[in-house]
Formats: sequence, structure tokens, C-alpha cells
Amino acid sequence: MQGVAGLGNKQGSKRATDLFVKTQYLHNRGAKIMFLTGTPIANSIAELYHLQRYLQPEVLKDKGIDTFDDWAQTFGQIQADLELDTSAQNYKVVSRFSKFNNVQELNTLYRSFADVISNIDIKSLIPTLCHP
Repeated sequence: MQGVAGLGNKQGSKRATDLFVKTQYLHNRGAKIMFLTGTPIANSIAELYHLQRYLQPEVLKDKGIDTFDDWAQTFGQIQADLELDTSAQNYKVVSRFSKFNNVQELNTLYRSFADVISNIDIKSLIPTLCHP
């Protein structure tokens, strides 16, 4: 999938490739993998696809999702719109994710490996300090 804003470099990063190879190695040996982060999806929805590749590759495979393009067609819609360029003088066509499909399924898949805690949840877990 080329030319879609927010997806980054088509070749990916060396660190992402390295992490993928390592998680595949562990999966192939039956090991369990856990990631810990406060910001699992910070820059792009494509990060969700990569988390799924790292943590639940068999689930993606069972659903026939072998590439990011497959994932994007299953869970998203891409729309092209005109946007001002950085000079604010000219318009250019920019494609980006505009809607999501199968949101319930995507959420179920995500929550099968992610333990999501909101700010409200965090506040309820912080003990109240008592002054002597």
C-alpha cells in the first residue's frame, strides 16, 4: 500500500524487522510473548497491525491476513482528499484511512492480547494517602 499518509516507510524500519524476526523465533518454539507499553498506538493505526503481527500472527494467518494490505482491506477504508501543502499555496491529493470496517471484530482481536486501562481506571488504582 503506497501513498497513504501516516503509514511510514514502505520498507519499514530495521528495528521493526528485527523485532518481528525475534518474535517469530519465539512463537515457532512455543514461547509466550508479552509487551508492556503505555502508548501502544501513538502515531498511526498501522501500529495496531504490527502489534498483531508480533503478538498474534496465527490469528492473522487464520483470517487470511498475510500483509498490511490485507489487514487494511479487512479493517479500513482509504479515501483520497485535497489538502493544502506545506506552503499553504497549493493543494495536493492525500490518501489516508478515513473509516474503519469490522470495528467490533478488530476490537475483540485487540482486547484478546491487550489489557487496556483508562485514566479513570488508573486513578481508582492509586492508593489514597493518609496524613498522620
